[in-house]
Formats: sequence, C-alpha cells, structure tokens
Amino acid sequence: MPLLPALLYWVVMGSTRHHFAHFSLPMLPAVALGVTWILDRCLQRRMLGEKVLLVVFALGALWPLAETLRWNVQRALPGTRTLATEWIKKNVPEGTRILSQAYGPRLVYTPGRAREIVASIRKENPQAGKRYAYLADHPPSDRPGYDFTRIPTLEKTRRLSSLNDHWYSADRVRASGAEWLVLTSAVYGRYLTHPDVFPRDDSKKQSVGWVQRSGFYD
Repeated sequence: MPLLPALLYWVVMGSTRHHFAHFSLPMLPAVALGVTWILDRCLQRRMLGEKVLLVVFALGALWPLAETLRWNVQRALPGTRTLATEWIKKNVPEGTRILSQAYGPRLVYTPGRAREIVASIRKENPQAGKRYAYLADHPPSDRPGYDFTRIPTLEKTRRLSSLNDHWYSADRVRASGAEWLVLTSAVYGRYLTHPDVFPRDDSKKQSVGWVQRSGFYD
C-alpha cells in the first residue's frame, strides 16, 4: 500500500510521450516510506537479520551514492554554455552579428540591438521591454556587446511540436546577415531524439544540415 501512489504516478508518467527524469521526484517520498515499511516488516517477522538488512541497504545505496557523486563532480566543472560564452568574448569582435539557438551563450546586446528588441516587444505590449530598455541605456563596460539574435525554441503553446521551424531555413539565416551561428545540442538534438515529432523532409534536411555545418558548436 505505501508504494501504491508511487506506482500509479509511475504508470501515468510513463504513458506520456515526453518526460524528463526530474518528473519522478514526487515519487521519492512514497518510495522511501514503502521501502522503510518493507524493511520494518522483515525485522518484525525475523525474516532477515539486522546485519543482512544492513548489507542489503548498503548495496542498494551504493549506486545512487555513486551517481550523486558523479553528478556533483560534473556540475562543479564549467558548463559548455559558459565555455562558449568566454570563447566568443575572447575571439569574436565586439558588435559582430551572432545568431544563436536557445540555451546558448549569455552575451551582452549592443545598445542598438537592445533598442530593436524593445521596439519589437512593444508592438504587442507598449509597457513591456523595460529590461532591454535599461540595457540599451546602461551597457556593461566590462563585457563586449554583440548584435545578438536568439532563436526562440518554443512558441507560446510550450509544445515541442511548435518549434520555430522558420529559423531552420538556410535562406532565412543568410538573409539575417549573421556572421556567426551558435548551435546547442539541447535544440538540434531533438531532431534525433524525437524523429516522430520533427519529421525531416528533404528541404528541412538540407536547411538543418547547412546550419549545423556553419556554426560554433556548444
């Protein structure tokens, strides 16, 4: 019974088309209570000795502990987004026109580019865009600014199937005048992991291939 909520949640989550590992976090309390209940029942019925249960517990905790340590070590290293940002700041001249997929580097906008963003945002909401207006009037003095355009990954529906395909056109990229293209595995990798959601016809294969061969990989 203690494990039933976790099992039901696992069945529901497993039936969805797209899910991530952190979706399983709500199951952990129920799983912990269930395992504790099972161990307690074993002790009460003398099915297993305390030493045997201790060994079983240690073996069961070994893999999660190793994964936790591995994750902590990995997170302590500089991320690829940080490395890409630093590389661009050191090697790409200030003011260069850069086109980047979402989840890419954190670059500073030139004042002119920030004002373009403000004007675009305020077409829909005249009160919005205050952050970009502030950046236009107060550009950082310690970081280079770029004519930076970020390709939005998801539209307002927040569905993977609504990816902005128009930016995956080679003609659109050429027309933008971008001198550098920054690609991220978090975005273009979806074409490989979800081929049913992103069918790649001949025209899209050519466009995506052109973009991938022309940029800086994150």
